[in-house]
Amino acid sequence: MEISLFLVFIFLCGWSINSSASAKQIQSFNTNETKLTDLEQLDFCELLNAANTNEEFSLAAADVFKRKFANKPILMKQSINVSNNEALVHDRYISISNHSIAVRVLEHFGSHILQLGIDNEFHENELKQLIGLIDQKCSNLTLLGIESRNWNILDDVQRRFNTVEAIAFKGKYNKLGSKTLNLNEMFPNVHNLTLGDIELKDVDDSVTNIPNLRYLQLIFANPNISDRDVFKNFIEKNPQIKELTLKNTNTSFVKFASEHLLNLDVLTLCPIKYVDYTGEIHFKNVKKFSLIGLDGTDRFENITFDDLEEFHCDPHGFPIWLDFIKPHRNLKKLEIVKGSSISDNDLILLSERATNLIEASIPCDSYVKVETLVRLLEESKHLKKLRLNDYGFPQSAGKLDALKARIEDKWTITLNERSSYYEIERKN
Repeated sequence: MEISLFLVFIFLCGWSINSSASAKQIQSFNTNETKLTDLEQLDFCELLNAANTNEEFSLAAADVFKRKFANKPILMKQSINVSNNEALVHDRYISISNHSIAVRVLEHFGSHILQLGIDNEFHENELKQLIGLIDQKCSNLTLLGIESRNWNILDDVQRRFNTVEAIAFKGKYNKLGSKTLNLNEMFPNVHNLTLGDIELKDVDDSVTNIPNLRYLQLIFANPNISDRDVFKNFIEKNPQIKELTLKNTNTSFVKFASEHLLNLDVLTLCPIKYVDYTGEIHFKNVKKFSLIGLDGTDRFENITFDDLEEFHCDPHGFPIWLDFIKPHRNLKKLEIVKGSSISDNDLILLSERATNLIEASIPCDSYVKVETLVRLLEESKHLKKLRLNDYGFPQSAGKLDALKARIEDKWTITLNERSSYYEIERKN
């Protein structure tokens, strides 16, 4: 099953995602007025209430939940701003707003829940009860996220979550494991691990090699935390990692990763907050590099690659981006992040330095000249697709029509209205 990391995203971003939702009070349920065959017509709140009546209805409601709702991530958060009898079904997930409803959901539907996140607003005993129910009931989880203010919240977990492929931990933990299981024993098949604003004891005997781990994301509360031995030990023990994302770290930790993750294919840095190492940082096998969120002062020009093929960056924070790509003659894909702007001169230099580009995405405002874009398209012999993020160019004095007239024999231009960009694609 393909893992959606939408739950991890909202879990790590403080659950502050706006989405259309249907909210409904969980009312009393009359079994005399509803037959088992009618359960398919019930919404989530009605279905949960039906499951609470008796064992027969509980089993039948669980089957309906599996068909109708199991594909949606479930997020559990104690909130004082929402009625105690309210659950919300969003377009992309279900939010549970208090402990009692969370308990009922896990008791009745736990075996069918695939993606689950729990935040730390619950009282300590409530959070422990929810963790206990996950341990007992949730046998088919593929993604799990837990935020904790209790160092020992995982101590009593005994289940080996063989189906979990992605996990996210946020908050304070004595160890990433229980009294009886280390991290690899608890999640033997995990290939995606996120640690966000994590605090760990310096000595953590649960940190071990996780053979199936391929993607690691570390988000530090401040750069100094990344210097702790527990995180360096984790990197050292997992040299098989293919993708690494580091947020709010320092350059010495990036250097450490470059020396120990020799199998790395994909590297994302966003941002580098503190430059405490100025020597060369070399990643031999990385093919895709993203550098987002620099402030323009920490230029970070000392990072190098053998054969980089894909680069994502923000020119405002990384003003030497054109110098950076110059030695990477095999660069095939470039993305300049939205919200940036690049000049005509930048585009001319791009066509000269990235001669093997196949695909590019650039912001394009009203100051960019038609002649510059035509030159870029003509000189980029391998380019197949150019995306222009709409920042005024198409609305500027008929520039879009002029561009079409100049290139229509070799290129097509289409508008993606939903995402507000124009895509220029080479004709066969």
